[in-house]
Amino acid sequence: MAQARPLAQAMGAAIGWNNDSQTLTLTRGNRTARCQIGSEVGLVNGQGQFLDEPPILVGEAVVIPIRFAAEGLGYQAHWDERRRLVNLVG
Repeated sequence: MAQARPLAQAMGAAIGWNNDSQTLTLTRGNRTARCQIGSEVGLVNGQGQFLDEPPILVGEAVVIPIRFAAEGLGYQAHWDERRRLVNLVG
């Protein structure tokens, strides 16, 4: 899980927030990943996808599953157990 804004910025993605529906939208090129606070299902280019964890609000920050955001925007996410670090390849 990671804060959405810094993650989106690191991937070169645009970020949008709908406060009424509490829905976050990430866009990069022709790919869109959308998720809603508390929902275990997100959308990638309109296709439903189960999330490892539902997005949450922590204070004013939206926290989302890294793998969902990364793979939804065309990256591969690799976990480095030794360094406890996620590497994004895209």
